[in-house]
Amino acid sequence: GATVATTNTAVGVEVLATGNSFLNTVNIGAGFGAIAASVILSETNSAPNIRAYLGNGTIINATDGNVVVSAIGGGTVQSTGAGLSAGAVAIGVALIKSNFSPIVEAYTQGSVNIDAKDLNINFINKFRK
Repeated sequence: GATVATTNTAVGVEVLATGNSFLNTVNIGAGFGAIAASVILSETNSAPNIRAYLGNGTIINATDGNVVVSAIGGGTVQSTGAGLSAGAVAIGVALIKSNFSPIVEAYTQGSVNIDAKDLNINFINKFRK
């Protein structure tokens, strides 16, 4: 359950969870005559999981302000591959793999009771690969 009561005891309470995830992959393959081959294999995964939490029995009064719980995140993975094979026995191979598994969390869970004038739980991870 959640009880949040600030009738301007210097106001406070902010819970923010945001996330970005950009996964970009470009794979190109070509093969031409007289025994030419081109193989491009690609694997792409993404698993961002951004959480900002209070949880369980949350009661916040924010006496004289503050209480901030944040989790921000970010993103970007980029994979690029190209292959080209021309004639007279030519072989081209490109192997591309992108795995991206960030979890950004800011927490408190299980019987939370906050009467603030300061509490900051932040986690900011501007992930890139």
